[in-house]
Amino acid sequence: MVKNGGCMALSLQMLVADLLEADTDWRKRLVKEWQIIVGNLHVRMRLERVVHDTVVIGVYEVHWMQELYMLSGMIMNAINQKLGDEYVTKLRFVVADKARDRQKKSLDIIKKPDHTKPLAAPQQAMLKKISDQKLQDVLSQLWYRCQA
Repeated sequence: MVKNGGCMALSLQMLVADLLEADTDWRKRLVKEWQIIVGNLHVRMRLERVVHDTVVIGVYEVHWMQELYMLSGMIMNAINQKLGDEYVTKLRFVVADKARDRQKKSLDIIKKPDHTKPLAAPQQAMLKKISDQKLQDVLSQLWYRCQA
């Protein structure tokens, strides 16, 4: 941990690990143990979110939704058995993009920022105050990426 001007900075990885380790909340355990609970089905689906006693599951391929719906009783039993109580009473299935498709789309946005719009006057004035040309270029690119 680093103290910086009265604020304490933590790495996100440490914070998430602490949150998952420190508490015995069943939802956190579900997130942490999802792949173990569903086994080989994790390649067909992912945990999207938990709303009260309902687990929302993202399914990568539409034709698998019916199959998984038919297995929902077994999936729910596996979840509750692993968690040690009847926490989950409903499963809901939604269509989900595959992770690599989302990564590819986000990489396309990063690779192709829109440089057609000129920087606004306040940004241009701020950049002129910086003497390092490389830093100016990086900040300019960052501004364009943030606009995407």
